[in-house]
Amino acid sequence: MEKENKILKFIKKPENIFLILGIFFGILFVFLNPPFQVNDELNHFYRAYSISNGNLWVKLKTNSAGDNIPQNIPATIKLMINSSTFTPKKMSFQNIINYAFYKPDLSSKFFPSFVNTAAYSPLGYIFPVSAIFLLKIIYPSPVIMFYSSRLINLIIFLIIGYFTIKLTPIFKWVFLLVLLMPRSLINGASLSQDLYVNSVSFLIIAVILNLKYSKEAKFNLKHFLFFSLAFIYIITSKGGVYSPLCLLIFLIPKNAFKDLKKYKQIGIILTISGLISLFFLVSIIPVIKIPIRSEVVYGNFFIQGEYILKNPINYFSLIISFLINEYKRIIISFVGSLSVNGPNLPYKISLLFLGGLGVLS
Repeated sequence: MEKENKILKFIKKPENIFLILGIFFGILFVFLNPPFQVNDELNHFYRAYSISNGNLWVKLKTNSAGDNIPQNIPATIKLMINSSTFTPKKMSFQNIINYAFYKPDLSSKFFPSFVNTAAYSPLGYIFPVSAIFLLKIIYPSPVIMFYSSRLINLIIFLIIGYFTIKLTPIFKWVFLLVLLMPRSLINGASLSQDLYVNSVSFLIIAVILNLKYSKEAKFNLKHFLFFSLAFIYIITSKGGVYSPLCLLIFLIPKNAFKDLKKYKQIGIILTISGLISLFFLVSIIPVIKIPIRSEVVYGNFFIQGEYILKNPINYFSLIISFLINEYKRIIISFVGSLSVNGPNLPYKISLLFLGGLGVLS
């Protein structure tokens, strides 16, 4: 009876439910979702491998940004991608085993372009880079590097998600549902940096809510260090578009600080993170100027910005038109987009999931 009560008490906590379901479905997605099927996963792998060589910044070439990679790493990846699309002919377990014994030929180099991931902060690659760096010493197989990176990313996703739900005094079930969305789990079990951007964003919100609504919570050195590092990462990721999230720190009430001197630390945090992030953002301007897709004229951020400033009415009419015509695809991609080539959750199920999220909110 006592054992049953302990189990019930354990299950009643949303952070524990997240951990159980996250581990189960996360491991399934790590191994059942074919290699490089999550958006930009291939370029994130190249970026992580480049950083593991000690290159925090990419090398620039004409309309290209990347790094020198051993020739047979892209060759192995090409074989895997050609065999792993969601078609009746799927990749067999035996093929994965065979590819696992491929080793990089360090004498022959190839320069793949990964412009879109070159602008990401190196901070988000610490864990997959650690796995790749160790495996280059032990057994430098691209396949083993890939799956090890997925696994370590999943572990970090689960840890951050667990503490996000545990720390927030309100909206625990909302956070649970958001973190368990198929899209969230797919990202969490991949090489995509979206898992870190989203997870750290949720954790920032949870810590702020904890300081705001928990009477016992008081701002201390741990909070100072957390917000400083988290803000630096958030600002330097995705070209700084998540920067406004940092302003949520002003929601922390003064009574969460021991005195006015402590409250002034908010300004110090924003100044430190802002200056460091500004240095990084300035350093990646040459990368941002390179079109993400050379065949698309408006694949350049600066050209896009110039168009928006010159044609604001056309721009907003395009947004409205897109929302009206593509609302189903937007909902599916937000909730249940499982991979680049599909399959995805049906629209009605995605809408139901989104409705449940709205009700809980």
